Amino acid sequence: MENIKKKNFYIYLGLSLFIFLAIAPWILTHELSSFILRSFNAYLAIVISFIAGSLWWRDNLKKDIHLEAIVISMLAFLGILIFEFSQGIAIILQIILINFLLRFELKVIGEDENILSYIETRKLATYIITILCVIQLAYLFNPYVN
Repeated sequence: MENIKKKNFYIYLGLSLFIFLAIAPWILTHELSSFILRSFNAYLAIVISFIAGSLWWRDNLKKDIHLEAIVISMLAFLGILIFEFSQGIAIILQIILINFLLRFELKVIGEDENILSYIETRKLATYIITILCVIQLAYLFNPYVN
């Protein structure tokens, strides 16, 4: 149970950086905001890849699940490359991936009573990150910012 509390703490700690990176472009100059948006996208890709990779520790998984986790990780990093050409499409891709990863993770770990607290925290974090991505999209398409 102590391990679950640590995981929840680290989820909230990582979420605090997402919140800062989502709000900062609205406050800082446009030149710095461009860097912040790129950092948000890169950080999200790293988190998605880390979560997808952390599913490999289960011994009872099929090889197909490992392949799905690898594909999710590769698509997350593809989002970083796409960001250079189309910031909006990259953020939408990351939104789809983080929500798909939540569904994928729930399918893999199931509704285990021992980790119910982790599951609830993970769901909350995914929903908050989705909202923060929408805030990033609002910044990108706001005609008054540029």
